[in-house]
Amino acid sequence: MSENATICTIIAAEAWARAEAGWLRHSIFALDALLRRRYGIVEFTARPDCILRIARATAPRALELSDGTRIQRGDPLLDLHLWNEHVPTIPPGGPTLCWAVTAAHRARTSLRALAAAAQAGTVPEFVALRGCLRFDGRPLNAPFASCGFDTIADRPTTAAEWLHDLGENCLTGMLLWAFNPAGLGQARLIRARRYLWMSRARLLQRHGSTKA
Repeated sequence: MSENATICTIIAAEAWARAEAGWLRHSIFALDALLRRRYGIVEFTARPDCILRIARATAPRALELSDGTRIQRGDPLLDLHLWNEHVPTIPPGGPTLCWAVTAAHRARTSLRALAAAAQAGTVPEFVALRGCLRFDGRPLNAPFASCGFDTIADRPTTAAEWLHDLGENCLTGMLLWAFNPAGLGQARLIRARRYLWMSRARLLQRHGSTKA
């Protein structure tokens, strides 16, 4: 095979790989949109620098947060979900200080917007926020923790819960690959669920426009 033919073959293979990756990503984007509709995951602001969406939920069990807020089983919650399209793009070499500063700024901006929506009554009533971390050592962990969240581990106890977690972990990996692929090399899937919790009172106290 001539050198020109070899180069043409390589170029054609790369073009096919790009097209295939594009098709897969669009499929994942469509799946993400379908799941958002299915589980009622919605935006609470139109700000382009907001990295959070919300969904109604209820507390699965009683627990007490670090600020003294007591949550009872069945209490209304707002589950937090990443707004994948708005998460800062992780550089090819992995997260940098600049990226971390940008992510932290957007996390705080998002919480201020959510606190404003809660004070205005434009989001459902809730006693606390809850977000699920499915990657160990994710670079977003520190920015969220610095915003006032408690981190509480919650291991699955039944085979059904283990299988559900496995599916959620796979979905998270797919979304990360589709929306922010450079972050995939920095993440390690774990089995244990870890939840970020913040009471409504703390949200308004730390991120609201007035002290609550």
